[in-house]
Amino acid sequence: MINRKEQLILELLQKHGPMFGNEIISKSEKSLGIGSIFTHTSSLEAKGLIQGEKIQISGLAVPRRKFSIKPGGRRALIDAESKAQPDGLKPA
Repeated sequence: MINRKEQLILELLQKHGPMFGNEIISKSEKSLGIGSIFTHTSSLEAKGLIQGEKIQISGLAVPRRKFSIKPGGRRALIDAESKAQPDGLKPA
């Protein structure tokens, strides 16, 4: 089971491909903030729905993490979307 913000992250990763946390925040049109993005990405990683890869960026001391959706994340997104439809109907 995923919450609405986790669903949003999965939707964005599916639509736009791998992204850094700040890119996810930007694409979410501020529905996600700097504090919540790491809470939700950590939860999604623990559930095996996304993968975070550490990438060293030139000029930064600490590596950044780029997130991508895993097959289980795609399935969770389909499940969440089908549950959002009345009477379990599939979207047109």
